Amino acid sequence: AMPWTIVIHGGAGLISAASLRYPEAAYRRVLRAALAAGAAVLRARGSATDAVVAAVAVMEDAPEFNCAHGSVLTSAGTVECEASVMDGTQARCGSAIGLKTVKNPVRAARAVMDHTKFAVVAGPPAEELAAKHGLELRDNSYFITAPRLAQLQEVQAEEDGSMVLDHGDPSQSAHSSFNSTYPSTTATDAIAPATRKDDAQGTVGAVAVDSSGHMAAASSTGGMCNKMPGRVGDTPLIGCGIFANSTMAIAATGHGEAFIRRASCAHVAGAMQYGGLALDAAVAGVLGSMDAGDGGFIAVNVDGVWTMPFNTGGMFRGVEAEGTPPQIHIW
Repeated sequence: AMPWTIVIHGGAGLISAASLRYPEAAYRRVLRAALAAGAAVLRARGSATDAVVAAVAVMEDAPEFNCAHGSVLTSAGTVECEASVMDGTQARCGSAIGLKTVKNPVRAARAVMDHTKFAVVAGPPAEELAAKHGLELRDNSYFITAPRLAQLQEVQAEEDGSMVLDHGDPSQSAHSSFNSTYPSTTATDAIAPATRKDDAQGTVGAVAVDSSGHMAAASSTGGMCNKMPGRVGDTPLIGCGIFANSTMAIAATGHGEAFIRRASCAHVAGAMQYGGLALDAAVAGVLGSMDAGDGGFIAVNVDGVWTMPFNTGGMFRGVEAEGTPPQIHIW
């Protein structure tokens, strides 16, 4: 048997001790529990896919992280979740998008991978598929927490102010209700410090290699605070937010659009496969091409070599390899 390794993250951003919405110990406790859940699967000689799904599901159930219960809210005050899973060794994947009622979105993504011939399913049909395969459903209110409601109100208050600044004359800002609801890039840039004051764009993810040398990755998120309903980030897009093949597995976290525009996870895999780069060099190269504050990656190769770099204030992260004690880090 080969040595197993699992790496997890709970999001990256311009987080600081002062900006955390829960005690630091709470985040560490959830990260430890998620890592333990994944490691337990691997220790019992289970599959990398089962391990990453188990780890992500623990973080989904905790309010501290931006996925499932505890997700950020859309501009309409609702939660829309998305998730993905990939079995790299078998080149199989599944993504579920626009979920409003599935308690564990990563399990909906798993249902797409295991029970359909498709790779991506969106909206109510994805929820019907989840229900058909026995996954737990909850009312949308289950996903909404008081800190996230407060965060939405803060961000919307900031955006109202910035819209006036952006347009100069406030009387002109109503010329398009779409523009005032979903500000242009310029307007969003103007309020970046406010929206990024914590994990406004957090994700959770896990990557693993199991004792058979099989690779897998999974990711789940509520997206971006105050996002336009229907907006999809990098998390459920294979090759952008996650990727796995027979030699590596990777998951990204941070500003989704930045990872989508670079097909970032696919680029790392390509740099290794066609450019002959080692895992850490390939990941560092892609992250180095991105803007400071964009986010970070977790990745592992078939030999159990792992890396988890980020270019933000912090990234909630952890790793456990066979025979070594688990490590949890934020800063």
